[in-house]
Amino acid sequence: MLHPQKPCRRFSILLFTAFLFQSCTVEDSLESEPTIYNVSQAQVVFERDFTFESNFLQTLNEYLVSINQNELTLSPEANQIAFEHTKHLIESNALHHNNFPDRQNYFLSLGFTGVKENVAMGIHSAPHLLQAWLQSPLHRQAIEANNTHTGISVLKNENGIYFITQIYLK
Repeated sequence: MLHPQKPCRRFSILLFTAFLFQSCTVEDSLESEPTIYNVSQAQVVFERDFTFESNFLQTLNEYLVSINQNELTLSPEANQIAFEHTKHLIESNALHHNNFPDRQNYFLSLGFTGVKENVAMGIHSAPHLLQAWLQSPLHRQAIEANNTHTGISVLKNENGIYFITQIYLK
């Protein structure tokens, strides 16, 4: 027998998640790169938002300096890995950290001693993204872990939904 409370509970969780990761601000003009990504015979269309990525790194570094931590330096390897993971988020249309141990092992093999990762979906601006992550203890811990390098990827799917991966390295 179905319990009517379960769908209601799922809807409440979905509604809360949508509220947490939505932004009511007007979008800035985007500098993007339209791309078609073929995955398992399916086409996934997305745009990369370099302006959002740059604005977020600047916003994040300003925050880190305000709490007496060093600014993060972009790592080309971390940027590429974040980009690949964000494409997978769009493909699955969901947030996840699938295969994180593989990403972690890769960076450890390059000589880094710590690897953390934050993901988000549906946030439209750098300040909103930082605030959302700072309100979550685990996301905040990743941000404030005295990291040295980072990689970030902000992609927008064909429905206009942003997917974001940030990797933190030390």
